[in-house]
Amino acid sequence: MAESQRAALADICVIDLSPMMPGHFCSMILADLGARVITVERPGTGHFSRTTIRGSFESVNRNKESLTLDLKQSAAQEVLHRLARDADVVLEGFRPGVVDRLAAGYDTLRAVKPDLIYCAISGYGQDGPYRDLPGHDPNYLAVAGVLSLAGDPLGPPEGVVGASMADLSGAWFAAIAILAAIRARDLHGIGQYIDIALTDTSYALMQSRMTEYLVNGCPSKETLMARAGIGLFETSDGSFISVAAAENHFWRSLCIVLGLTEWGLAERFATPPGRRAHGREIREKLRAGFLREDSAHWLGQLQAVGVPCALVNDLGAAARDPYAVARKIIEWTEHPDLGTVPSIRFPPIMSATPATTRRRAPMLGEHTDALLSEFGYSAAQIRELHDANAV
Repeated sequence: MAESQRAALADICVIDLSPMMPGHFCSMILADLGARVITVERPGTGHFSRTTIRGSFESVNRNKESLTLDLKQSAAQEVLHRLARDADVVLEGFRPGVVDRLAAGYDTLRAVKPDLIYCAISGYGQDGPYRDLPGHDPNYLAVAGVLSLAGDPLGPPEGVVGASMADLSGAWFAAIAILAAIRARDLHGIGQYIDIALTDTSYALMQSRMTEYLVNGCPSKETLMARAGIGLFETSDGSFISVAAAENHFWRSLCIVLGLTEWGLAERFATPPGRRAHGREIREKLRAGFLREDSAHWLGQLQAVGVPCALVNDLGAAARDPYAVARKIIEWTEHPDLGTVPSIRFPPIMSATPATTRRRAPMLGEHTDALLSEFGYSAAQIRELHDANAV
């Protein structure tokens, strides 16, 4: 492989036991960077995402191999232990305690691989009062206060479940922690256990908002900058545009475009605190102003004077946006069942060790026999495992 095409994680092997989106997205990040990722699925049914929305599984499982194991069976547990001896990372996403019952917990696997990096992703972490509670993305966002700030500043909280913010932020932090742990292992020869709670990472998304509240006592989204020059505004054609006139010079330019020059010069609106103090008045004025013309008019006017703004795309428009086309955001791969399948490329563009899409998402158990053979199982032993429904 040419110097410019080396994979950053080409020598790393990851076993992904996780059944849901956070673990799958995390291991796809590592796979895109060159790691070998073996995703372990239930025989017969596979991961939950295979049976929900068409394409859901494929969207976060490219560059991986699929191995089926029934970890309730000792024969399958032995297979996992054999694989773990040659792995660098094991990733799991069950509720606390489940992997121990499957002989797949950290203490069990580090006994066969002392410098193993083991990452556990759960909703509420491995300890604390919510440890054993079930949950999904909107529950974690609710606990961390994210949903209290969602929706129009003049209205009630609105769920932002469509973006899977908790799930994806957990995956990002898990990938960062795993990469740091790999570095630490290479430096110090030690493995470690990583506890990722999706609620913790949801709190991390609130870094500035939580600080603002704890330092200044801001009580709700009504006092945020979104009330004063930042927000979504409907236009006469029913479209919405996103405007972010936070700085004073942007605010003044926004007022000129909307025919509110005197507001841009008014002392009471001259600073962000002043605009926040009059947020309701400003919000209503801007709403009425933007309804006078269509989105194309306002985008042209605002862009001409340098005010940060953008059309609020639906998903179809986002996929067709000139930005997405120019930056090659969407990749397409051929799938034997689904045809041509889209996915979002790895976002960072790296000059020396670029991320790559090397293979489509696997069919259920597609690589089971090849992996078993690779790890020392004979053809007869593989047949026995199949006959016992262990794989």
